[in-house]
Amino acid sequence: MRSAILLVGLPRRWTPSFFSIKNHFMHIDRLKGLVNAPEFPKGLAWFNTDYPLLLNDFKGKIVLLDFWTYCCINCHHVLPDLKRLESEYPNELVVIGVHSAKFSSEKDSDNIREAVLRHKIQHPVVNDYEMTVWRNFAIRSWPSFVLLNPAGRIVGQSSGEGIYAKIQPIIEQLIDVFGADDMISRKAIPFTLEESKEAKTLLSFPSKIEVNKANKHLYIVDSNNNRIIVATEKGEILSCIGSGDSGLKDGSFSEAQFNQPQGLSYHNNCLYVADTENHAIRVVDFESGQVSTLIGTGEQAKKFNVEGNFSDISLNSPWDIEADKDRLFVAMAGPHQIWELNLTTQFAKVWAGTGGETLRDGPRKEALLAQPSGLCFYGKELIFADSEVSAIRSVGITEDAAVQTYVGEGLFDYGDIDGISNDVRLQHPLAVATWRDQIVVADTYNNKIKLLNPLTNEVKTLIGTGESGTKDGLFTEATLNEPAGLAVVGNILFIADTNNHLIRIADLSSKQLSTLMFTNTSLLQSLDSKSEKSAESSFTHKTSLISIFPKNNELKVAISLPENMKLNELADSVAILTDGKKTVRVSLNGLDGKIPLDLFKTTDAEELKLSGYLYYCEKNPENMGQCFVHEFEQNVHLSDNNTPAAVELITVNVPDYDANDLF
Repeated sequence: MRSAILLVGLPRRWTPSFFSIKNHFMHIDRLKGLVNAPEFPKGLAWFNTDYPLLLNDFKGKIVLLDFWTYCCINCHHVLPDLKRLESEYPNELVVIGVHSAKFSSEKDSDNIREAVLRHKIQHPVVNDYEMTVWRNFAIRSWPSFVLLNPAGRIVGQSSGEGIYAKIQPIIEQLIDVFGADDMISRKAIPFTLEESKEAKTLLSFPSKIEVNKANKHLYIVDSNNNRIIVATEKGEILSCIGSGDSGLKDGSFSEAQFNQPQGLSYHNNCLYVADTENHAIRVVDFESGQVSTLIGTGEQAKKFNVEGNFSDISLNSPWDIEADKDRLFVAMAGPHQIWELNLTTQFAKVWAGTGGETLRDGPRKEALLAQPSGLCFYGKELIFADSEVSAIRSVGITEDAAVQTYVGEGLFDYGDIDGISNDVRLQHPLAVATWRDQIVVADTYNNKIKLLNPLTNEVKTLIGTGESGTKDGLFTEATLNEPAGLAVVGNILFIADTNNHLIRIADLSSKQLSTLMFTNTSLLQSLDSKSEKSAESSFTHKTSLISIFPKNNELKVAISLPENMKLNELADSVAILTDGKKTVRVSLNGLDGKIPLDLFKTTDAEELKLSGYLYYCEKNPENMGQCFVHEFEQNVHLSDNNTPAAVELITVNVPDYDANDLF
């Protein structure tokens, strides 16, 4: 994401040192650092850690700060590089994400936490909601990086993609130089990951949804589970496409692998899939029962506007897809373009956009787009949600076509305002669909569904209060959480309610919103079990476990602590269950923890909140004077008979550290 922001934070005498691929070996004086890094401000929210962090905690470690915002496709592209660096230098390097938001919705800590989960980020992240850290380090664009040496001094700064090739040689030099002086600490630092606190849900960040209008089957992209679920409009699961493992593998429905798929288009008994993080378009053939790769190598295209035969070129973050006869139109979020894939000639080319990122209308090859993320047809016009400029735009499908904008102004013009043309403000819309003579818009970061009249350019809110939530009912009272996918059949609108991990059903006649309840879920159990085992084998941090399961109208909380720990008998560990009005509090000492549910039989709440805290200490009598505390919180959804739905295991990670490690 390119930005026109200019913010100054560091002293004028210090000029950021930009890494260069051509000159990435530094003189020893540079490796020793230019200036001490500004400390993190106090009072900020942190993720993937149980306590606020200070840079001073990481003396002896090489620290890489990643300045990002979760809407930014370029920020997504650098995550594999960061993971590669973390895996190669697990004991020498610490990556810290500094989330400095572009959109107002992105300042919300709950939303950032969802983004951390969605992108499977496993390093600490801080919510720099007032951009204080951004200013202190004189950052100017997303993504940007600052490298600190083990003495806590700034080595240099860089921005943009391709960070691995720039940073890796300098890390090697830092290890050599500071290792020779015995200034490298190779003691691993355990972090409590957000993913360890999440209860299992059937769907995980469903992104897009498609409907076969002939039989009304739904195709649901279960993005973080790397699969596509086929279900009836009533919620009966018919089949699952994808093993659940992340990868690029063709084969049968049970063998095939995807990597964070997004958009879908059903055409001629095939389902075309925008396999986003594989940078590929995949084909699900329902006659043969096979998944194949239409185009894409699995690697991100590094150059813009490289057209060619399907077998010869790479793609860059395809996000959505729409079929028209023998042509596929692809919202290519990475290069800010719309592409055309000709199924007859097997040739791929740019259809609209120069590759520059902003809002500019005009002839399709001269127009400027900004991270197109959702597509639909409106007559002969291809409508697209241009997310980074918070705009709804269109381009024709003939050679002389031009790009025009219905609503939207520019990269930093966003909000939540209904109205006409230039008065309208959206916030990072990710999906569009056609209903009658109007366009349905997923106004994603506003947690709303809106209607756009293309003849008058008028936009009106259809569903949602703007608050995030899971409330069903009248459109004006219902709540959503960053919806990112839409599909329409008749007067029924299906919504991929991404951050709620749900599919919602909007009856456009009665103006009522409901939640799709799935049946026949046993088809997915073997896949879920496999995924859970895989996750367990790759997770090495010691944990305490809180198991929750309803039995005999009671909720039991069982605790399992790390082997060398026990509950502190001198302090009262507790669990608290509440619906917001009524509260039950029980002691967890003695490992009983049975919570009676009679009080909640008549509750109007959709879910209960279980929270509490544990006081624990080492079993070794010599260290018992050192007491640790750990807080936990978990939402427990209510089933139809107003008892908590079964949750087999909730994991609360307790870092296995000695208190002296913190000082």
